[in-house]
Amino acid sequence: MKEEAYNEMDQLIGQVLKEEPEFSLPADFANRVSRKVGDRMLRKRLLSEYAWKVGVIVVPLLILAGIFFYFDPKTISQMLSNVSNEYLPYILLIVLVGLVIFADQVILRFFLLRRK
Repeated sequence: MKEEAYNEMDQLIGQVLKEEPEFSLPADFANRVSRKVGDRMLRKRLLSEYAWKVGVIVVPLLILAGIFFYFDPKTISQMLSNVSNEYLPYILLIVLVGLVIFADQVILRFFLLRRK
């Protein structure tokens, strides 16, 4: 019984090895897969580094702003009324600087490190 099963399995394996496969992988398949995996890991690492850098800057500022607003609630209404007049250029400047830093720290590094 076992001999017949083994012989049948050997014949099946021999037949499969003699036939050409129905599909074929391109020659650079492994390189493309490894490049894509490396790109994903690199992108994830760069985004997490950027998030840490932004967090280190933003969180202490938010804590200081929270303490400031906690002790002087009139400042909130005064600040919100003056946002469009007084603080809008500063807010736009901060957003612009944030975008430039993002482009430098994440996008540019991603494309430069990807080529290596």
